[in-house]
Amino acid sequence: MTHYFDDPRLVSVLDLDRILLLRSLDGGKGAFLDELIDLFVSSTPPVLEGLISAIEVHSIGESVALAHKLKGISSNVGISCLVAMLERVEVFFADMAVEERKNLPAALTAAYQLAITTLLNEWHAGHKSL
Repeated sequence: MTHYFDDPRLVSVLDLDRILLLRSLDGGKGAFLDELIDLFVSSTPPVLEGLISAIEVHSIGESVALAHKLKGISSNVGISCLVAMLERVEVFFADMAVEERKNLPAALTAAYQLAITTLLNEWHAGHKSL
């Protein structure tokens, strides 16, 4: 059975309305959005690593807590693909089939990398001329 988190492209990578709202907060200059992107890129690797470790040892409580934490940070920046995946972990992790849990680390890593690449290449003023 294929789940949307098996392929992050099945869910929109970013919430465009959220990104445009964040970009508009400083008159469209993008400095505020850039700051949020920089904060996401610098602060989330240890959270993702901890979540993946918790998933791999099937620590339900820690997996749910870290999924919730990363979901909140991802939502603030408008990363739809991660929010959808992390919500699934948060709600259904305890009941996931072994095969589904086994695929989570790679799927989360792929979605995370896709989100960062998209944010930096498409929305970060320091990386692309907008």
